[in-house]
Amino acid sequence: MLKEFPDIDPLNPQASGRLLASITSDERPEENYHFLAVGMHHIIIASCEFKSFRENEPPEWFVNQLVLPRRGIPWYVDTIENKFFKKPEEGGLSADEFKWTETVDGEKLQVARSFGTVGYTLSTLSRRDEDGFALEFTFTDEFLFEHGMFDAFKRVADLVRQGEL
Repeated sequence: MLKEFPDIDPLNPQASGRLLASITSDERPEENYHFLAVGMHHIIIASCEFKSFRENEPPEWFVNQLVLPRRGIPWYVDTIENKFFKKPEEGGLSADEFKWTETVDGEKLQVARSFGTVGYTLSTLSRRDEDGFALEFTFTDEFLFEHGMFDAFKRVADLVRQGEL
């Protein structure tokens, strides 16, 4: 069974672990993403947003998070750069492939090209929500590559590669 972690505190994310990076959504300024090192082997990527779910209701905090092995962050970066950015003859995916899945430290991770929201969906297929769906975030190309989210992934991946986590 996989180790479970409670939702982070959106008002004090560093109380849940070592805060590695934070970035504000380019589409919703009230939504922040945090990368936290937790326990000995995991990273949480959490989305924290203060909003009203329905009109005429007071706003509240909504927290969504992915928990993955620390080596999953460099895996996500490498997969996007090496499988999606490169041609098949360079080791990239063929034109009819839109996702790549591997097991990293016992957890099945996936990167998929998203076409409804043009971008990438990062999933941890080994962890499921209460309805049985894989935990995932979909990030637009614009947010990833023009507004700094991929740079945040790369900074955290460098910390993992350098053994600083």
